[in-house]
Amino acid sequence: MGAGAGRPAPPSREKAAAVITATWKPLDPDLAAFLTEFEKANATTESDQGRPFAEQFLTTDPNRATVVTREALVASLPMRRRLFESAGLGHAVCVASAQLDLDEHHVLVTTDWDTPRAGAEPVRLESTYLIRRDDDDLRILVYLNHRDIVAVLGAL
Repeated sequence: MGAGAGRPAPPSREKAAAVITATWKPLDPDLAAFLTEFEKANATTESDQGRPFAEQFLTTDPNRATVVTREALVASLPMRRRLFESAGLGHAVCVASAQLDLDEHHVLVTTDWDTPRAGAEPVRLESTYLIRRDDDDLRILVYLNHRDIVAVLGAL
């Protein structure tokens, strides 16, 4: 059935969405500051650890994907902290990061985190975040753990 038989013609190449041609690069200053504050917040229980996240965001790992509210995230952090402590791990430190600009409002940030462990090599964890830029505000929309953290901690 042709385009004239009830269906619109497919969009021309000129009207099609732009293909992302950006490459990974070092973090822009605002993202570097955001990540530094994120790292500091994760190291202290008194901080507003939910602040970097959107009101609702997607958290995912190799086994599941779940939409979570910021409030639910904050409520789960004491249990996560206890899991890390029971595995003998300290606070994660970001050791590598890069960004990929998707458009004027969205950027992917990939990170490597070393989590110190007494008497042993640090545990490396990798995460990628989809971050939205609105004016001067940055919010995490997607939090992707590249490994199943519970399984990683259970194997220590």
